[in-house]
Amino acid sequence: MVADQPNGEPNRVATNQASGDGEPTPTEHTDPDHGDPDLRRLTRRVDELEARLRRLTAEHGFARAHIERLQQQFEELRDAQPSLEHAVAKVKRIPAGVQRRVRTARMRRAIDAELPEVSAAELDRRRKIVEQFVAETTVTGPHAGGSGLVLPVADEPLVSVIIPVHNAIDETMACLRSIAKHAGSAPIEVIVANDESDEAEFAEVRDVSGLTVVDNATNLGFLRTCNEAAKSAQGRYLWLLNSDTEITEGALDAMVATFEQYPDAGAVGSMLVFPDGSVQEGGGIVWSDASAWNYGRGLEADHPDIGYPRIVDYCSAASLMVRRDLWEELGGFDTAFSPAYYEDTDLCMQLAERGHPVVYQPAAQVVHHEGASYGTDVTQEGKHHQVLNQETFYRKWSEQLRTRRPNAAEPLLERERTVTKRALIIDARMLTPDQDSGSLRMLNTLRALQRNGYKCTFVPQNMMLQRPYDEPLRVLGVEVTARPYVDTMESFLRARGPEFDIVLLSRLEVVEEQMSRVQRLCPRAKIIYDTVDLHFLRQVREEHITGAVSGGFDHVDTRDRELAAVQAADLTLVCSTAEVPLLEALVPDAAIEVLGNIHDVPDAEVVPVGRDGLLFVGGFEHPPNIDAVRWLVADIMPLIIAERSGATVHVVGSKMPPDLLDLASPNVQVHGYVEDLDPLYDAARVCVAPLRFGAGVKGKITQALAHGVPTVATSIAVEGSGFVDGEHLLVADDPATFADACVRLMADDAAWADVSAAGQAALVERFGFEQAVRRVADIIAIVSP
Repeated sequence: MVADQPNGEPNRVATNQASGDGEPTPTEHTDPDHGDPDLRRLTRRVDELEARLRRLTAEHGFARAHIERLQQQFEELRDAQPSLEHAVAKVKRIPAGVQRRVRTARMRRAIDAELPEVSAAELDRRRKIVEQFVAETTVTGPHAGGSGLVLPVADEPLVSVIIPVHNAIDETMACLRSIAKHAGSAPIEVIVANDESDEAEFAEVRDVSGLTVVDNATNLGFLRTCNEAAKSAQGRYLWLLNSDTEITEGALDAMVATFEQYPDAGAVGSMLVFPDGSVQEGGGIVWSDASAWNYGRGLEADHPDIGYPRIVDYCSAASLMVRRDLWEELGGFDTAFSPAYYEDTDLCMQLAERGHPVVYQPAAQVVHHEGASYGTDVTQEGKHHQVLNQETFYRKWSEQLRTRRPNAAEPLLERERTVTKRALIIDARMLTPDQDSGSLRMLNTLRALQRNGYKCTFVPQNMMLQRPYDEPLRVLGVEVTARPYVDTMESFLRARGPEFDIVLLSRLEVVEEQMSRVQRLCPRAKIIYDTVDLHFLRQVREEHITGAVSGGFDHVDTRDRELAAVQAADLTLVCSTAEVPLLEALVPDAAIEVLGNIHDVPDAEVVPVGRDGLLFVGGFEHPPNIDAVRWLVADIMPLIIAERSGATVHVVGSKMPPDLLDLASPNVQVHGYVEDLDPLYDAARVCVAPLRFGAGVKGKITQALAHGVPTVATSIAVEGSGFVDGEHLLVADDPATFADACVRLMADDAAWADVSAAGQAALVERFGFEQAVRRVADIIAIVSP
């Protein structure tokens, strides 16, 4: 190995020495042992290394010269980069069909210039050879179109997809392929409106199976082409879709479902995204000067600002679904905006004027290759109509535009200008309605607020988004925000607090953390404290039954904290009617109202036949449920098994502690968390609620009755619900009576059917969703007379 000296020269081991004139001379071996073999090997090795060094030095010189040439070429390319980018940008604005035609023309010119003339006889001979070859090699069979693309076709379509096309064949075929792949369950027909495309190229589109083609005799432009094509449509809804779009999975079904969620809607628009997935449009805003925003442009598709359906000023006709009866009533797009631009905005304004709002639906994502038709430069031919038609639009709608803000002023408010009442809901964490009844109640409370005209914004106190639990809220139209989109509750309230008319704080820990902040930063909001249940009452009962309070809580301290929260709020909600007189006695000047559990009742026949076993459902972060299961397994189930040896209880719930898992046996099936409870409710003969302590109305009871399953419960479990023993359910407070009630319902079909029907009817009357909508209206009237 050759070592390197500090100056970079190799260390030569006894190979040469300086002569008198300073030039190196070969070494003279005067040592008598110069013939030593080891020394000779070392000398040869040094000579080899010197030769290698000379070779590497020469190669280095060659490489350095090559690198210098490459560097010079790179600098030349860099100098040319602006010109290249300009050329590429211009080429990108040329539609793909035009590019193909240019390439074809060049090829033909080259062929014409190079090929010698061929006689007619020779041309005929060649033709016959080719025809014979094709006849012998073609596979016969059913013809599905040269492209092989097959679109769904319905005899009675719900949706007519209308795609105006002028020469952009590559984009059109990509659009059709996306429809074939992601059409969904709604019956559809697909209509391509051919606006005088080059026939040789358009043949590929005609070859698509299941497609209806409407041909224009002359080039009508986008607007008139859509109007003409719509005359051929049969669906209840017209889906106007640009040829340079691609739909994604679930988009079509989501748009149709939006009309069910918003029965008065006149049109539904998609979230438009760029090919890279970033947002192009999340609903539109029209400002006072008739300028328009594609709101949300550049955001991520899951950003909370654009993550929920809402009523908007307009959605682009690149993907806009319109009720056909309203389209025909309006006569389609106003031809004053021909050939294109602002025709969709005008249509949306006309629909809203007639009481049929336009709804933006983020669940319907559509990829839009923006500018493939007219480009994006408003000074160029075609695109310049955007400027001209803005003036036309302003003249038509100037009266309505006077009430709007100037461009870019308060976009968070202008993005949903129809909203007049806003509610902020803060809970401890993201709602998990499949895991605890408190979350289910809050979810339905949000729905009831919406039915009373409130736009709802939900923020979890822990600021954790916890997906996918945000999705059910967004689907409902609730704005959900948390990290990483908002850093802290303080920063959120500083930015948004003045918007809100009502702030609903759920649970004691939330009130204690947020009350002063909300009072300071939400100056016009009425503050409602939702207790969910009275914690101190539950703790007092737990100490009375078990001798201690789980978690080391002091019920006296909890009581004083809860009462302070009641005094600070403008109004306090409790679930149980039994808790109203208690709080009124403790805080005489407080406004106390009841908002119980809220349930939708499944529309299905409930019968006892085919059912078996008992069912216990509860979240096991809640101490009363842990105690109830232990009591059930230890004291009640042995008595039931003595009467019915095969009796089984199914124990279901999230966050189950290990000692409950150990209770599993042939008669006790411990499931833990189950995502979908409906199959268990549909199979259960009896639901049980053997709670020995607690507070509030118990979700396990109201949910069981909503499913029509008769329930056996303790007095504490039914407290404040209004359910009557022996009519709506059976009540028992000791193991023997509890076991007897379960056995009776398991054995007697007639008694089972009576209790089932009466319990479900009482549930609808007391805790059904429509009743909750009316109750929320009464509560709002108290705080906002």
